[in-house]
Order: sequence, then C-alpha cells, then structure tokens
Amino acid sequence: MIFETERLLVRKLAETDIDDFHALQQDRDVMRYIRKPMNKLESTRELRRFIDCYTDSAQTFLIWAVIEKLENSFIGICGVYRNKWDENELAYRFLARHWGNGYGQETLNGLIDHCLEVLKLPVLTAYVHEENTRSIRVAEKYMNYVKTVYSEDVEGLEKVFKIGRIKYRFLKHIQHKWHW
Repeated sequence: MIFETERLLVRKLAETDIDDFHALQQDRDVMRYIRKPMNKLESTRELRRFIDCYTDSAQTFLIWAVIEKLENSFIGICGVYRNKWDENELAYRFLARHWGNGYGQETLNGLIDHCLEVLKLPVLTAYVHEENTRSIRVAEKYMNYVKTVYSEDVEGLEKVFKIGRIKYRFLKHIQHKWHW
C-alpha cells in the first residue's frame, strides 16, 4: 500500500489490473483532456511501463492504482512524475462510472500529503485543461492557481496549480488547529 484515505486505498499497479486499466485508457470521456484513447496493446504497454518505473529509483515516475475499499475495486489511477519542465506533476483519473463521488478530491488530498510528507518533494504542480471544470474545482481546493499556458500535448490551454511543502504544512496546521 502506498497510502489510504477514508474510502480509498492507493497501491502499486499490477499486471492483473490490465482489464480495468484498459477500460480507463480506452474511454474517450476519461481521456478527453489527456491524450487519445488507447487500444488494448497500447494500454498493456503503458501499464508495463508504469510498473517498470517502480524499480528505477533514478527517476520520479510513480503511477498507482486507486482502489475503492468497500468493494475492493479498481476505480482509477493517480501519481506523481517528473515532467519535461523538471516539475513534480500530479496526475489522477477515474473510470467514468465513479465520477461525481468526491474521489478526485479525496485522492488529491491524500496524494499531496503523501508526496510532500512521505516522498519529501518540495513543490507539486498540476496542469488541468481549461475545459475540465471538475478537476479545476478540485485543484483549487488544495493548490494555488499560478497561470494559464498553451499545451501542445493537448492542443489547448491548461491552468497551472502549485503547492509547496511549507505552505502545505502551514495550511494543515491551521486546519487542524481550527478543526476545519
């Protein structure tokens, strides 16, 4: 287990996740703001690439499975990776049937805590397509909006959010102190 929240468990991906992983990667709605949907072979290669990264300590590329505890079912992925601008970028996505249940918020909260407190990464970044209003609302709860940039990868504008360890600890302290 990597970390857990009230309703979710985050663990390493496994070869046995391929059917659920492919269902996620091939869904046009899920992939709309990320990349083109993948076929089964592409999904299998991507899953293998993610799993192989667990043994390469020279890089930060950690994508994990998100499991709903009550049903013990795969509902998506989340993680952090070093992007082409040398930033620690957060990522998450869920099977469409699990949208609207607050899993994005719960996952991002746990992911930020894990990355800043356990992995000791100094600053985290999230890029969210400007039309992805649900993910923008989630990012705004935990991170600071920095700017909007054009992304060639998604051929559109993305909002950039950041949070650093010092600010996170301060906000966590305030939240705990005042029981928010």
